[in-house]
Amino acid sequence: MDVKAPNKLQLFTIRFLIIVGVITILNFFYWFLDSELIDNRYLYWALIVSMIYSYCRIFYEWYHYWSISVPKTPEKIKDFKVDILTTYFPGEPYEMTLKTLEAIQNITYPHTTYLCDEANDPFMIEKCKELGVIHVTRDNRIDAKAGNINNALRTKATGEICVILDPDHIPQPDFLDPIIPYFSDPEIGFVQVVQAYYNLGESFVAKGSAQQTFQFYGPMMMTMNTYGTVNAIGANCTFRREALDSIGGHAPGLSEDMHTAMQLFAKGWKSVYVPKILARGLVPSTLTAYYKQQLKWSRGTLELLVSVFPKLFMKFNWRQKIHFGLIPMHYLAGIFYLINFLIPIVSLFGATTPWKGNVLFFSIIIFPVISSIFLVRHYVQRWVMEEEERGFHIVGGLLLISTWWVYIIGLFYTLIRKKVLYLPTPKDGSDKSSWKIIAPNVVIGCLSIMAIIYGLSIDWTPFTFVMSGFAFINAFSMFFTIYFSFHTYKKLSVVDKDFRTRVSTLIYALKVRFWHFRHGVYQYARKVALPSIVLILGLSGYLLNQYNYMQWEGVKPRILKGKKVVYNNALLHNAFNDSSAINSNIEIAQKKYLNDVVGVNFKKGKNWFKDNYVLTRRVLEMDFDKMKSININTIRYQSNNVYDQNVISISKEKEINVIYSFWIPSDINFVEDQEKANQISRNILKKVYSMSAKKNIIGWNLENDVWSNMRKYYSRGDLIKQRIYFINWLRRLVDDIKKIDSNRPLILDVELNSESPYYINDLNKDKVNIDVFGLLVFNSTYLKEFSEYASQNNISFIFNDIAPENLTLIDPILKNGKSVFIRNWQDEYENDKISFDGLINRHGKFNADNYAHFNNYYNQEKLNIEFPLIKIVKPAVPLYEGRMVLYKAVYFEDNQWKYPELDPTELSFEWNLIKLDDYGYPLALKPLGKMPITRFHIPKNYENHRLNLVIKKGDFVQSKMYKLNIPLEN
Repeated sequence: MDVKAPNKLQLFTIRFLIIVGVITILNFFYWFLDSELIDNRYLYWALIVSMIYSYCRIFYEWYHYWSISVPKTPEKIKDFKVDILTTYFPGEPYEMTLKTLEAIQNITYPHTTYLCDEANDPFMIEKCKELGVIHVTRDNRIDAKAGNINNALRTKATGEICVILDPDHIPQPDFLDPIIPYFSDPEIGFVQVVQAYYNLGESFVAKGSAQQTFQFYGPMMMTMNTYGTVNAIGANCTFRREALDSIGGHAPGLSEDMHTAMQLFAKGWKSVYVPKILARGLVPSTLTAYYKQQLKWSRGTLELLVSVFPKLFMKFNWRQKIHFGLIPMHYLAGIFYLINFLIPIVSLFGATTPWKGNVLFFSIIIFPVISSIFLVRHYVQRWVMEEEERGFHIVGGLLLISTWWVYIIGLFYTLIRKKVLYLPTPKDGSDKSSWKIIAPNVVIGCLSIMAIIYGLSIDWTPFTFVMSGFAFINAFSMFFTIYFSFHTYKKLSVVDKDFRTRVSTLIYALKVRFWHFRHGVYQYARKVALPSIVLILGLSGYLLNQYNYMQWEGVKPRILKGKKVVYNNALLHNAFNDSSAINSNIEIAQKKYLNDVVGVNFKKGKNWFKDNYVLTRRVLEMDFDKMKSININTIRYQSNNVYDQNVISISKEKEINVIYSFWIPSDINFVEDQEKANQISRNILKKVYSMSAKKNIIGWNLENDVWSNMRKYYSRGDLIKQRIYFINWLRRLVDDIKKIDSNRPLILDVELNSESPYYINDLNKDKVNIDVFGLLVFNSTYLKEFSEYASQNNISFIFNDIAPENLTLIDPILKNGKSVFIRNWQDEYENDKISFDGLINRHGKFNADNYAHFNNYYNQEKLNIEFPLIKIVKPAVPLYEGRMVLYKAVYFEDNQWKYPELDPTELSFEWNLIKLDDYGYPLALKPLGKMPITRFHIPKNYENHRLNLVIKKGDFVQSKMYKLNIPLEN
């Protein structure tokens, strides 16, 4: 089909798609290059380098889509004397060369044909006489193919125009007709046409090798025509003899065609690219032949970069400087493919990741990039030569990836100046593949599979799954090389002829249907490319804005506004003194006590999809080692399918015990939605059964005081009924747990409040066989009364959740060694929830105040962490939304206030803007910098925000909260 130049709308569409694509890539890097999200910095920067190379290749490709053109055919002013030269090298098939010679002789434009025979083969001499071809030979092989051609040019050929044809390319009879008119312009040095192939169906290697050329000989070369940077290709290139003579003939080298073009451009000659298929040749059909070709090209092209390009640089125009400076970069791909292989392998073996951001966020920023690449590539396929050339070209991509080690060898040979012999690429399929040439790929594939198996066995996180996915794709690509090595298209010749015919017909029919389906999709994608990219850009912008909005402006509190409590809690004011609910005749089952536990609540990763912490092996090992260093021996951990394997297995390795907890939602309607409640029971029982073999799990915990929290959702009349149904459900669940595991204690959360005794009394009345009650101390008001009540009624309890500052209040209660779980190991840091109640902060440093309370409670040697008095200087201006303001930290030393930026100190600072909900609880955090001063724009509703100043001193931090404005005083 004839390819036409793009019209104005099509040209606008191409350029708009490219501009949007560039913006999406820059946007991706804007968000991805965040130092806060770096996990393993070596892997991260290796990934960044690989990404930069990949995106530069995309930019280079898009640069060659920007200005697609088709040259106008000029009127032919005169006839030219034409020489057509092809070559023969010893060992090449006679049949192939003869077929080419016969086709050349059938070209209708008057010409003289020359066979440049390196072997001086008697058979070829005889055939040349028969065909009317001039036979040329020489007594040396200097400069390989280029020298062979130059010998004919110097000794025999005298034409004004010189055509170079490879011996495997078969020209059409009208080959010269579209080409010759362009030489009417005396500045034209050469005319290149499409290099197409007729053996694509011979093997997957042939198919993949051809696919790699479709975009190049289509829109890319058509844009080179606009830029004046057309590459001369070794086949099907027509030169002006005067131009060749001006550079001393065909330039030598492994990439002699590109070298010739460089020399011609340096002399000021111009080029034309005619997007027409006028000849078809052979593409390498075996892996060995393909690798030989790629090694030759990589070594030759890189040699031109280091030895020829610098010498000719000043003679090129700026387009040619870009072109010949960048095109060899393609052959550096091997290094970056190797990096891409190694990143998931090292990540999985090392239980680490390059990046630790939110997976959802990554999807939002990468989606428009992938969409842009897809749409640009498919839209410009309007300008490939044939319908068969359109598609994803997956086989070509797999073949290119498999060549990574060949490109590395080409680069290495260039660096050490090792020569590669110029030998014609075998194209008759006789060059069989050896296991040796696929060994590097098999090694990478095996390492990837081993990394997946080992990585998932030691580290079970969403990022491990992602890395395993990349490793699996790499392994598939590498093992596919085996298929490349031995695949050829064969007929079914070993079965019954009729059956073979039926199978072949069926397969052919399916292929035809799938072909039409695929190409229908490609055609539709090209039609809707412009509105699609606009829609994708809008959707991506909206999603990114919404994500950032939900991270800050739109973040909502999780506390649901339940129904108003319509009864008076004062009715329960004597609950602690009323033990009438305990029937002394009921024998209370012997309780399983948990003694001498120094515990902490481990809340990290609880909501993994919105949590900014990723519980990798390395993170957990650091956490557990730090716990052991301060004598914590047990964690209370909530069931989490994503992180269970990591937490349980690594805590066992570190000799940390686990109280395994199950969250029971408070908003279940136990009267009307019994199926939902029963499903929760089934899930808990299934997990107890599967986890009961884990030796470091020392107890089960039913988490959340559902009984107390029901009052947020129900009026008093409904509340009583809900609580009855809940206790009945709870009794059945507890009995079923005991049937599975009767050895470990079962703990039930009870919030310390005025109703706590009633809850426990109801449980005992209904014979709910709880071993230990886990006290949640959110308010210490009733602590003493509850302790007395528990002692009088033989109630076994531990402290499941207590703030470090309240530890001193429970000292008298702990004389018998009751266990304690500190409120939180690390400050929570989720998309819509943060806290400052951890023993360590979000960067892993000890929160000085919380840690001091903890240490001073458990150790006789009191810890005194001294921080200087810190205050901030607020702006003495009215605050309003959007106003830029400045805040400064000051510290008190030597009886005076000092500014850290003027008087250096061992302290370091970090500023954060904290958004609060209507109740004053922190919702979101926005980092503002790590200097002693900070500037930022005042947010909307600044009264619901606080300025957080974190002061770091060694391994400890102190966190302070300030209102943004200077309070008015009476």
